Amino acid sequence: MATELITNPFISEIKPGQRIVGFFVVAQATLEPFKSKPGNFLNLTLSDKTGRISAKVWENAPDNIAAGMVVKVAADAKEYSQRLPHKRVACVSKSTLTRLSHQSQD
Repeated sequence: MATELITNPFISEIKPGQRIVGFFVVAQATLEPFKSKPGNFLNLTLSDKTGRISAKVWENAPDNIAAGMVVKVAADAKEYSQRLPHKRVACVSKSTLTRLSHQSQD
């Protein structure tokens, strides 16, 4: 079964199993170390006017993404039950996370 591609969804519309491509504001971004191997992953909270969603960049995590930036994201939406209630997570590869802008630091 092919993955359903959704273009420019609102966060409230993202469902597990969808492949999404859209623009979001980074509400939070932190590089975190893997527990069982060397290296880091990028832990993001993405937002739009309808809500927030967690996003992870597991491979080749960029270190130039920060809160306030607008990013273009292409990701596979998944649901993880590690914490209750179930948490929707977008899994992003580095090649599909594009920094478009950032807030000025005035």
